Parts: sequence; structure tokens; C-alpha cells
Amino acid sequence: MSQPQLHSLPPLRLLIVADGTKRCGEITESIENLSSALSYDCVENITQYKFFLSVNAYDGVVFDDPLPQELSLLTALAVLQESGQQIPAIAIAPTPSDRAAIDYLQGQNFSYLPKKALHTLPNLLMYKLSQSFPPISQSFVPTEIESHRNQQATLKHFLQIVGETQEVNRLLQIAANLLQETLKLNACTIALPDAEREMEVRYVSEATPRRERFFEQEPVPPLNRASILPVMPDSLAAIAAVESRQDCSIVTIPLWRDRARLGSICLHDRPEERQWSEGDVNFIKTIATQCAIAIERDRLSQQLQQQQKGQQLFTQIAQILNSRRDAESLLQEIIGSVGEHFAVDRVLLLRLRDDSIGVAKEWRDREKIPSLLNIQLPIAEWQELLTPDRDYPLHRYFHTDNYPEYCAQKQQTRKISEWSQTRSLLSIPICTDDRLVGGLTLQTIARSRTFTSAEIELASTIANQLAIALTALQKDRSLEEEVIARTQHLEAANRAKSELLSTMSHELRTPLTSIIGFARMLQERIYGELNDKQGRYVNAISDSGEHLLSLINDLLDISKIEAKREELYIEAISIEDVCLSSLSILQERAKEQGLELKCEIHPNATVCYADRRRLKQILVNLLSNAIKFTEEGSITLQVEPNGDWLKFSAIDTGIGISEADLHKLFQPFQQVKTHLHRKHKGTGLGLALSRKLAQLHKGELTVTSKIGKGSCFTLHLPIEPDLES
Repeated sequence: MSQPQLHSLPPLRLLIVADGTKRCGEITESIENLSSALSYDCVENITQYKFFLSVNAYDGVVFDDPLPQELSLLTALAVLQESGQQIPAIAIAPTPSDRAAIDYLQGQNFSYLPKKALHTLPNLLMYKLSQSFPPISQSFVPTEIESHRNQQATLKHFLQIVGETQEVNRLLQIAANLLQETLKLNACTIALPDAEREMEVRYVSEATPRRERFFEQEPVPPLNRASILPVMPDSLAAIAAVESRQDCSIVTIPLWRDRARLGSICLHDRPEERQWSEGDVNFIKTIATQCAIAIERDRLSQQLQQQQKGQQLFTQIAQILNSRRDAESLLQEIIGSVGEHFAVDRVLLLRLRDDSIGVAKEWRDREKIPSLLNIQLPIAEWQELLTPDRDYPLHRYFHTDNYPEYCAQKQQTRKISEWSQTRSLLSIPICTDDRLVGGLTLQTIARSRTFTSAEIELASTIANQLAIALTALQKDRSLEEEVIARTQHLEAANRAKSELLSTMSHELRTPLTSIIGFARMLQERIYGELNDKQGRYVNAISDSGEHLLSLINDLLDISKIEAKREELYIEAISIEDVCLSSLSILQERAKEQGLELKCEIHPNATVCYADRRRLKQILVNLLSNAIKFTEEGSITLQVEPNGDWLKFSAIDTGIGISEADLHKLFQPFQQVKTHLHRKHKGTGLGLALSRKLAQLHKGELTVTSKIGKGSCFTLHLPIEPDLES
């Protein structure tokens, strides 16, 4: 049987969906002998299927049922419908895998062909395609053939552009240009919603005469479906525009995506030159579908960018809060970041008081914007927002794109509104511990603005961050105030203690000096001889008096240092002189205990800068302690430079100190208990005083020791003189 000829049809292109190349080959073999110029693409999965539909225009689709695993007939046909290509579809199957789908789709430009009748596929194609392109002998005149070819070429060109560009503005302008050129229109316009969701003309075909007039006029009233309608003067919002454009027919194609209307395409022409056909509308809808996909893709891309910017803003605010600067500068930097992100004119941080709403912080985009800092709004004029059962305190928001109108009945607020030039306002409550304490307010003055739900959600999240920050900052401030108060109290108590010690020491030293003086006179037998018992008592009086005087002097020195009344007289001192002088004071005492005193001075250690009296006092204290706790061996005073420091070390071979007791040594009135304490008296002030004197010289006093191996106390002094002291 001879194959039917498709000579009456223009060149055709088919899309074949089959599970594997073998099945695809069987289908193409049955139609490849057709004499008409016929081309086809074979796809094996849903990804390829969607891609080829998005980049190519086809005249028909053939499905080999059962389809690849992830595809069903209903899914495949839904994808075809979504692509916008209104073309016949044929399913080849032994028995339909989805009988319900077959029953539903019969009569929907869909046909079912049993697999055993595959040889009749050319005839079915002939029939279905002839329905789309009527024979020349009937209504398919050469002009219509040429029109169809032009539309197919336009679709192919447009789909290629869709695959090449991601710029939605360029794509929509090209769509308007191609529609006007291909359909030979007076004009083609594309309208998109503005910030208030009102449609406005954004794109006009570039070949349109005086195209700028379309941007100034109302778009065609929105339609929910593709519509063919004659234009009457009263069918448009602007009658004058109809007359000046001489529009006589309009095709409006809404741009839909996921049940959301994204805009519309409007084509303008004259009826005497053109009568719109359903084929024209289907051609336009195919382009409209691609435009809708591009708009939605751009919207999702912008939404993703906004989410990324929002995340960057969160990170920035977190970094600001973690910088541990003072609260005022933290809050100022945060509202500045918020203002720059939302591209508003002014951002306010409001604080709620008993009778007013105060502007605590403010950020302005430019200096000429009026400042509202420290302005107080009467709380009585905002009761409808601030009562506990209203939306605003319940962690919602207050938003108006016409602030002057909202404030019309609020006398004082209206005056401030007029002066501040506020047009739009978004305010988010700030609550701490379920209590409304203020708000984050974004304002525009140059233009009216409607904030999107995503922007409101982002601002609400930031307000929550601010609430947490304000709570933490308030706690920090309270803690800081408490620390300051306690510190002042302790300092006052310490001053009182030092003053008491100083006063008592002076009061005690006067009679004590007399006691010691009389004891010395008795020891020297100035008033006559003493028997042995009397001599022992007088010696005890003298020793105890000297010990008590030493204690009083140490107390006076410590109280002076703590009261910051001690002054040092820094001068250049011969290291050898001060060391030998200190050793000479203790030479006799060391000799009595059978100890050897040594002095080791590094050749480069010749001069130091210190207060001579205080340096000698430190060295004598260290050497005296070493003698106390050394039963045999030697005491060495060693001096050597160490970088920027000069080290004076008192090294003994005594009993040593355990590591657990080292921290007690420099505490006032603290002593390490050993068997030698009963033999030698001590106040527990010597080392504490020595360390304070060392620190007063900008130096330090350290110790290293081990039980049974002796100790080493080291005074570290800066080599360079401390001129401030």
C-alpha cells in the first residue's frame, strides 16, 4: 500500500517521545517515506522532553506508550500545554496505560493509535495535521501558508533568544518587536504591575510611530483569558487615546504563571486590514507563555537575591552586636545598615515612654532630609495602635503608603508629619519580656512606597534582633552600673581603711618612739647599772618596740601606695653601691647564723634608675627574708641585665616553699607556716610592700622555689628610666 503524501502541507517538524532508540526508530521508519519535507526530534526522558519543547516549535507530538518511567500521559500532556504550543498529540500503545486519561483527553486535540496499527500513523498524521492546516483547495491559501511559516520562524528565533539571554527587559522588548513585525500590527504593548499592583505599560514595539504616547496612557483593562474583541470608544479607559490611535481591534493575552497574573500582551490593529484568527491567538499565547516564564524566573531570581541580601544584613547586624562597643554606637550602626538595605529615606528607632513616643535614634539617607531625632509624639494620638488588644503590640506591624492622610485627624502628629515630609511608613514593634518598648520605623519622603510581605517579614526579624540586643544591652548597662557602684563603694572603704591605718600609725608611732628611746637609754646604762634580769627585760622592750615600729612603717607605706600618695624620686644609682650598702646592713646578722653573703654583679650592670631609698628597702626585705629561712649555706645577691629589664635576685639555700603556698607570699598579713616562724618574728607585710614598690617602679617581683632546695626572689626593673614617676 502506498504511503499517503503530505504535499499539501508546509514543511513540518515532529517531537517523538519513546523509551529507547529502538522504539523511536520504529516510529520514524513508518513516516520517513513521506514526500513532504518532514523533520523530527526523539527524546527519552522528561528532562529532554521539557528542554526540546522550550527551545523548539513543533507541529505535532507522538508518544510511544508506555512512556519512560517518570512520565505519564497526563504529565506529558500537561507539560505540552504549559509550553504554550497548541499542537496535535498522538499516543501509540497496545492498550492505553492510563484509560482514564485517554477517555478524558479524547477530543482535546489528542488521538490514540493501537500499536498493531502503527502502519496507519502516516494517515492519522495526515488527518490531524490537515486539521491544523486546511488544504489549499479549501481555505489554506498561499498567504496563510506564508503567515504560518513566518510565525514558526519567529517562534524558533524567539526560543533561541530565550535560551541565550537571562535579561528579562531585553527579552520582553524583543517579544513586542517580533509580535508587531510578524503579525504586521500597528503596535504591540506589554503591561506589568507596578508597586501598587496596578497595570502600567512598560514595553512598546520599537517600530511603533510615536510610541512614547503609549507609556502615558492607561493599559487595556485586564482580562483573565486570551480575548478577541472589537474596540468601541467606551471599552477603554481613555477614549481620547482610542481616537488618536485609531485602534479598531485588540487582542489581549494575559501572562499567567502558577495561577498568578504577571501582566498582559496587547496587540493593536485595524479590522479592515486584519481580522484576528484563533491561530494568531495561539501563536501569541506561545510567545506569551515564554514571556511569563521569563518574568517568573526573573522574579524568583530577584527574590533569591533579596534573601541573600537579607542574610548578609543578618550577618552584618550579628557582627555589629558582637563587636562589644557601647550601646549607642551599636544601635546607630544597625539602623544605618537597615536604611541602606531597604533603600528608604529615613529610619527611626522609637522608644515608648509613659506619655509619649520618642525618637531615640535616627538615620537619614541625605542631609537635606528633615531630622526627627528627639521628637516626641503624644501617645494619646496613637491609642488605636497601642492598646494591648491591637495588632501592633501583638508583634505585627503598622504600614501605610499615605501617611499624611492617616495623620489628618491627629493634630500634633499631623504637624510633625507635614514638616517631616513623610509619605510612606512601615513600623515594626520592638518587645522585650512581652512588653512593648518601642519600634523600628522605615520611612520614604520622595515617593509613595508599598512594602512587600517579604520586606515586612525581613524588617520584623530585624526588630526581633534589636529586641534581643536591647535586652542584652540593658542588662549589660545595669550590670555595669552595679559594678561601678560597687567599685566606688569598695574604693571608698579602701580609702577609709588607708586613712584609718595612716592615722592610727601616726598616733602609735609617737609614743612608741619615746618607749624605744627610753629603752635604749636603759641599755646604755645612762641612769645606772641593771642586773641581769632587768637587762633581759629592757632588751625585750627594745626588740619588741623595734618590731612594732617596723610594722607601723610598713603599714604607713602600704596605705600611702594604695591611696596613691607615694611619690618616687627616680635617679641614676650605682648598682654596686646600693647592693653593697644593702648587704652591709645584714652582714652581722648573717654572720651570727653562720651564713655567707655573696654579691654577683654582671659587668654590663653598672647603673639603674630608681628611687634609692625604696630600692634599698626592697633589697633589704628580700635579703632579710632569705636569712630568716636559711639555716645553713649562703645568700647571694645577683644582678644581671635581661633584655629591657634589670634583674636583682636574692638566692638562698634555705628550706624552700611549696608550689601550693607561693600565691600566699605577696598577700598582706599572709605567711607560710614553717618550723622557723617561732624563731623569727614577721609581720607578713614585707613581701606585699616590696611587690607594690616594684610595681610603682613599673616593674615586678617574682619568686621560684622548691622544698628543700631554696628560693629565688627576683626584682625586675626597667632599664630605661620612668620619667613620669
